[in-house]
Amino acid sequence: MSTPSRSRSTMPTDAGLVNGGVETGAMAPWRAYNSAWPEASSPRTGSFALRLGAHPSGAEQDLMVAPNTTYRLSGWTVVTTEGDLATLGVKNYGGPELRAPVGATEYTYRTIEFTTGPDDSRATVYCFKAAGTEAAYCDDVTVTRM
Repeated sequence: MSTPSRSRSTMPTDAGLVNGGVETGAMAPWRAYNSAWPEASSPRTGSFALRLGAHPSGAEQDLMVAPNTTYRLSGWTVVTTEGDLATLGVKNYGGPELRAPVGATEYTYRTIEFTTGPDDSRATVYCFKAAGTEAAYCDDVTVTRM
């Protein structure tokens, strides 16, 4: 008697972003520049959020991706002062840099879909403080293969 074959799932799968909510309390594997660190005072969920200081500051993470594949970057960002701007984005994937800016003082959900190039196996996702001098936060960042 043969075992029925299992069909491959058609559900999107996580693309390997690590520590998207900085819940480890450490930056790794995010690379911070200027002032960015995990902070417990303003998470959307969990215990920590990625805090960004004054412009320009941010954090980025490289992912292994498959060529000619569509992914969805999603996450939540918030600024603490009106007029400031925080941005969720993706670059180095074989297409133009894509950004989803937020100037809201309440956590706001953003998504970006991107398709890798035919020879691309890496992408860089980031959260960046694009304008202003007060803190901004990113939390619950994910990248899903579509």
